[in-house]
Amino acid sequence: MMVAGRVENPARRVTYLAYLIVARLIAPDTGVINVAPNVSYCLWSKYMIANYGYMDGSGEYFITIDTDKCMDCQQHGCVDACPEGMFSIETDDYDDEVATVKEEFRHKLKYACGPCKPVSDRPPLPCVTACTSGALSHSW
Repeated sequence: MMVAGRVENPARRVTYLAYLIVARLIAPDTGVINVAPNVSYCLWSKYMIANYGYMDGSGEYFITIDTDKCMDCQQHGCVDACPEGMFSIETDDYDDEVATVKEEFRHKLKYACGPCKPVSDRPPLPCVTACTSGALSHSW
């Protein structure tokens, strides 16, 4: 019961506060909830966008993997296509196999991806080209 903007029952107060917090995080048109700075979930499916990387004074360096698209891929060509070997296949919370960026590369993507990203006349990136499902993208 609400009394002058307060919830009397302590158990309901926690539930009401959780509702207010979640209600501010959910995008009403898509149902996407931002649970961490670099991870978003959709409430209606197993959909998740995973961002691996960092931001510093020189720019934003993120590799984004759409796990909804990635779990449908049987080849996971990105793992073999990356000359640095920065991708691995892991089982997510729903027992689906998805690509991830290995922990040791997450804070040095700018340098690990450097050989595939020349300053001029940049060819298509091998990992993005090998990703037949279109789940992989780079922010820079």
